[in-house]
Amino acid sequence: MRGLDALGQNYVAKLPDNFRARTRQPAVCYRPHGRERRMGCPPHYPLLKAKSNPTAEVRHVLDSSPRLRHVPCRTYRIRDGTQGAEVWDAKTLMVWLKDEQGLLTAPHLLVVARQIPSGEFKFFLSNVP
Repeated sequence: MRGLDALGQNYVAKLPDNFRARTRQPAVCYRPHGRERRMGCPPHYPLLKAKSNPTAEVRHVLDSSPRLRHVPCRTYRIRDGTQGAEVWDAKTLMVWLKDEQGLLTAPHLLVVARQIPSGEFKFFLSNVP
């Protein structure tokens, strides 16, 4: 995904259940605090603030994110098959990922999709606005 971002390509990628992302944009520290200047080895800036919101696995985002709970579901009819129509409910939420240096990337779109008859969940990540 990082390679496609670097090339400027739009994508939608299926995620594993244990993929981690931040549901709120964390704060970034660009210079040391006064008491940090006296400590041993200086950290490299910019870096994420220590009390930023933690990452969450995408399978737990539906239960733990109040922002996603308030997003209405959109119903999509995918196709008509021999056993009837394939219908999915989907919700979207902006999430933030870490890059190689541990800083934030541009916001991405997390899509949480649930198949109507079976209740199966699938998770997707997109860089499309």
